[in-house]
Amino acid sequence: AVTVMTHAEFDAAAVDSPVTVETYIQARQGWWEKDGVGVATFYTQADDGAYFLYNMPCSKEDYDSMLVEGAKIRVSGYKAEWSGEVEMMRRWMSPPCWTATSSSSIRTRRCPSRA
Repeated sequence: AVTVMTHAEFDAAAVDSPVTVETYIQARQGWWEKDGVGVATFYTQADDGAYFLYNMPCSKEDYDSMLVEGAKIRVSGYKAEWSGEVEMMRRWMSPPCWTATSSSSIRTRRCPSRA
């Protein structure tokens, strides 16, 4: 079973550690394909802190319909740091990568395995 972390636990986790958080999408930076896989970048916030999700795998359909501002998501990935900024990126856990609540139903998307 995956344990959802508080922001304090996320903050205390070492870089390259596996992390799982529940958070709300505040803004979407964009969607594109990288190495044949759809990815997007999101700014998110929970009650106890904020997260930057970089290169999160998702289809264009899910980006347009489910991964919208206000959506609550559970995200599993790895903590990273780039130029002093803390984020979730690089390798994304598989399965599942993210779970979103949409129209009273929970839908889970699996991420492609990445080394």
